[in-house]
Amino acid sequence: MAACHSLETLVLLIDIEDELQDPLFGLPDALSEMSGDNVLEELLINTHVQSHNSCRTDAMWGRLDDVMSRSSFRALRRVSLKIILWVDDICFSPDELEERQIGECHRKALKEELEKMGASQFSWLSNASCVKFEFSVRVISHGQRDIDPEIRRYLQSDVCEIQ
Repeated sequence: MAACHSLETLVLLIDIEDELQDPLFGLPDALSEMSGDNVLEELLINTHVQSHNSCRTDAMWGRLDDVMSRSSFRALRRVSLKIILWVDDICFSPDELEERQIGECHRKALKEELEKMGASQFSWLSNASCVKFEFSVRVISHGQRDIDPEIRRYLQSDVCEIQ
């Protein structure tokens, strides 16, 4: 981890395949190794869950909060965690429409669980006075991404802020 001693901003784009996968891809373990001798100021995580997938809503997410609370990141000022639930917004047949309606019910329930997780799994980050913690869960369709300027800004905000 010697190369991480000068890393000020870490941006991660994570694509979650299924509910069995570690949603943070072992990031807490890597951060634990970086603890102490580092200058990390910003940790920006964008997690994408495709429309046909699901993801965990359990304590796996809270490992990030655990490692940040007991590790030494003296320069850390901001942690952003965006979870995006993607929606396929094109239907060609009645079967696809029915599948989409079932998917919408699942996404709504998943979104609610993930939003609850923000308070329950990230208590240290949410209350740390020296770290600005941003947590959001959004459902976004591919069509919105292409035509809605606000959605485009949201998706690009962390990446564009890096100098």
